[in-house]
Amino acid sequence: MNERLIMTWQREKGLGLIELMLALTVALLLGVAVGGVFIVSNRGFRDADDFARIQDNARYALHTVQQDLRLAGFWGDVMWGDIDVDGSTTLDALGTDCTGGAEAYDPYFGLLVARVGSGVNTALGCITDAAPDTDVLVVKHVRGTPIDPGATLEAGNTYMISNKRTALLFDGNDTVPTLEDGRIWEYVTHVYYIRENPSDSADLRLYRKTLRTAAGAKSMVSEEVAAGVENMRVLMGVDSDDDGEVDSYVDQSQLPNADDWDDVMTAQVFLLVRGNEDKKYVDERTYQLGDIALAPADLEDKYHRNLLASTVILRNLSMKVKGKW
Repeated sequence: MNERLIMTWQREKGLGLIELMLALTVALLLGVAVGGVFIVSNRGFRDADDFARIQDNARYALHTVQQDLRLAGFWGDVMWGDIDVDGSTTLDALGTDCTGGAEAYDPYFGLLVARVGSGVNTALGCITDAAPDTDVLVVKHVRGTPIDPGATLEAGNTYMISNKRTALLFDGNDTVPTLEDGRIWEYVTHVYYIRENPSDSADLRLYRKTLRTAAGAKSMVSEEVAAGVENMRVLMGVDSDDDGEVDSYVDQSQLPNADDWDDVMTAQVFLLVRGNEDKKYVDERTYQLGDIALAPADLEDKYHRNLLASTVILRNLSMKVKGKW
């Protein structure tokens, strides 16, 4: 074999061990880098999706409560004292009703707030699955517009017929009471609270009790409003010197008498909303819900959160403050 053929064979005999090890190392490093980028991107996508879900739930929950509060104490053509509850004899008896001013057919309290105690899940005689140390919000009113004449009424709903002098409540499956120049409105009672799943204490949602027929019986039944709502705090803006301006914000414990609620002009609502559990995240923030601060030690630390707050003018209730009712 001549010298030129030997040299050609030596050049073409392939990679050596060192070259192969270098190639494998480079490939491994590239794989690790690509995998790291994928993991970071995937985590970023999950976080963005969780944040979006938190925002959507928070906005919807706050909007729902705001809309209800703006109508608190609105009774259409009449004032609450003109509603003849005793004369509303056709109303179905309730299988489950609330207590302590939250009674479904009691229009006196267009707005009421209660507090769930520490270590308990009950409130207002109709709630058994509330999260401890959270507020309960009661709102009563009629819908903002009357029912069109001749419209079919829902059998499971409660309605009010009124003129300028008086009003009567009746069920949707009853004969409409006769009332001269009467207009019909849908009657609403909502009791908002934070529900703690009895089988999973980490499952917290905004629920409300609403007056409705279920399983053939009229009751205050539960319905979900929004998932992930972890806490709710409601403070009342009070005009204590009758000058038409809010002087202070207080909680329900500072309004011990029924007449004290006549001075309420606005409501501040705070909602703390969280997303799905994230085992790699630690929430070290403190959240100020009005007069209450929730520190990291008070909360589960594996959740992203958002705190929303709103002040709602209670136009219908504030008229009582100025003696217009």
